[in-house]
Amino acid sequence: MPKPLLFVGGKTMLGHALSALQAVGIGEVAVVVSPHTADAVRRSVEGIRGPRVMFYSQEKPMGTADAVHALSGFLAKGDRVLVVSSDVTLNVPSLSALLAADSEGDWDASVLGVKVSDPSKYGVLVSDGRKLVEVVEKPKRWVGDLINSGVYVLSERAVRMAGDVRLSERGEREVTDVFSELSKEGRAQVVPEANPSWWHDVGSLPQLLAANRYYLERGEGLDEGYVPAGKSRATPEGGKVVGPSYVSEGASVRGRVGPYATLEAGVSVGEGATVSDSVLMRGSSVEAGREVEVVVAAPRAVVEEDVRGEAARPILVVRYDRTARGADGPPPRARSSRAEPMARGSELSRGSPDRT
Repeated sequence: MPKPLLFVGGKTMLGHALSALQAVGIGEVAVVVSPHTADAVRRSVEGIRGPRVMFYSQEKPMGTADAVHALSGFLAKGDRVLVVSSDVTLNVPSLSALLAADSEGDWDASVLGVKVSDPSKYGVLVSDGRKLVEVVEKPKRWVGDLINSGVYVLSERAVRMAGDVRLSERGEREVTDVFSELSKEGRAQVVPEANPSWWHDVGSLPQLLAANRYYLERGEGLDEGYVPAGKSRATPEGGKVVGPSYVSEGASVRGRVGPYATLEAGVSVGEGATVSDSVLMRGSSVEAGREVEVVVAAPRAVVEEDVRGEAARPILVVRYDRTARGADGPPPRARSSRAEPMARGSELSRGSPDRT
């Protein structure tokens, strides 16, 4: 499943991105898609109120710079573009601060930087004051802990430069190479985030559940399926939802759900079952009397035993018994497996970033 379509905290990640962009006054959004995900992404935004959405395609996805260059047709000469990756959480005040900082100088790139505990998995921003000095991709030695958040403002010139980036060692064109070239000219700045606790990259199970908690605590722009913190609600099936949680239309709850639970459409929670601090994806189910905690259930997974993860090591329920009956029988049964954190592009595959 493309990460922009992960249903987290009451919306897809792309849906959260569109809401945040609208909140900072963005009226037009260009979403860069691959041929493999284009139809699903288009369907996901149908009927959503918000900015006008247009789609641009990467015929052969070749990295973040390639995705940025796909925006060339979206921009007129002299335009600037706010770029956000839809696999990270967003914070409206931080987006506003980035836009304000970008407007104060003559930059080709303004990059929002966030501090993380393990910078070795990201592009680290080395700066002299606000001026970007260099970007070190996935450093093996300590060079700093301020990383590229996946949120930045680019000039039309920088977007064109993205088309000239050479392939990296992993066979992709990296937008951080554009930042590095601009830093040599003194044309790139870093805008450090003062409070980065809102930032989560959903490329790992712990971070996916952290993103779920983050969005549920805020509840911004969610519909009637949302139950806020300190509240609870009975379900038509005789169950209970404890906030903050979100239960989609078409989900069935006969047990107790929450706090910090997100249920996508078609999910079923049986009588006496409990679900907390978990994300249950479309069509998954929890059998009667089972306890589920710190879990991500894949689409159509069936939780038929008690499953309890830990904050640092959630459990991903994904594995199916292929001996189950076919299309006319019950859905495949799922077994729980303790999952290692996901690298970008692994179990829940990396989707095309949302660009605006």
